[in-house]
Amino acid sequence: MCGGRNFELTARHNLALVLHAQGQHEGALIHAKAAHAAFGETFGAEHALTLKAAHNEAMIFADAGQKLEARACYEATLGIRRRVLGAEHVDTLKTSVNLGQLLVSLGEAEKGEQLLRETMLSMERVLGRQHPLALLTLQNLSIAISARATQEGKPVPFEAVELAREALEGRQRTIGDDNIETLEGRRDLGNVLAASGNIDEAEENLRQALAGMERVLGFGHPKTKEVLSRLRSLLETHGDADKAKLLVEEHSQSQAVSGAKEVIAPKPERGVIVLVILSLFVAADDRRCGLASAAVAHWKALAQELRAQCVEVEVPEEASDALAFFAACGFKEAKVAAEAPPLGPPRRRRLCIELG
Repeated sequence: MCGGRNFELTARHNLALVLHAQGQHEGALIHAKAAHAAFGETFGAEHALTLKAAHNEAMIFADAGQKLEARACYEATLGIRRRVLGAEHVDTLKTSVNLGQLLVSLGEAEKGEQLLRETMLSMERVLGRQHPLALLTLQNLSIAISARATQEGKPVPFEAVELAREALEGRQRTIGDDNIETLEGRRDLGNVLAASGNIDEAEENLRQALAGMERVLGFGHPKTKEVLSRLRSLLETHGDADKAKLLVEEHSQSQAVSGAKEVIAPKPERGVIVLVILSLFVAADDRRCGLASAAVAHWKALAQELRAQCVEVEVPEEASDALAFFAACGFKEAKVAAEAPPLGPPRRRRLCIELG
């Protein structure tokens, strides 16, 4: 193919992305479809440029509200990328993340959450947890967990809020407070906080997100209006009709949203978290009922929700029954404590179980 034709297709594909970034989804979709079809005819369905165009066409379909078309396009692209590039190639992971997010928006939160958890495991192995794509995955996973809990009529788990915070703070550190991806992360944290019942903090984050989007994207951008609508709904739902009315009036006059607090810099990145079991006592009559094993299973689940690296317990050397119990639960020797002085406390053994 001549260089001029290649340039023409690339330019059309890039134009679709520019129009999409401006919120002009209809025009973006026309050029995205044309670029995808032309790349396919020129290079074949499995070429990297064709697959990139297919991924972006699906993304524009989704943002234009044509979610079923987006799903079909994402699923086809993901299947080819897995076969051609491998399951843990960065491009494959990008499509997997977007498909997981789309499934959640289609009401299939459980399926979306499962796909996003699987993708996040690969992401940590390949890119690390602070990579921009990993932060996007954390953000989408938090939304999926929150949505599934809401669909099932259950409280939103603490994990959802913590993942949303981690994603937002990671973006603050790497790309700054006024980057559109950071603002979207703040919007999503606000939504997860609202779903978890933390209304005051949800309002605070949505106001900050709206202020940033008004400043960066403008008052008429679809993403700005989306946050405006969400904040208005939150205020009206919780009896703040006057605040909601003021919010709409300010926006209609292109006045910056009032009440948006100054964004606070994120805390330094945290170290390793270890959950330590301090004590466990089960009456002799209850030991055969599985209560101790259930308690350990609960602590493991809590540790995973807190994103702890492992669960640890210290057991006296002479407590053979306890040592056998924890070994049966999967605990292994972590570190032998130093020898105690002759008249001191009995020697203890540290056991731990790593969490995947």
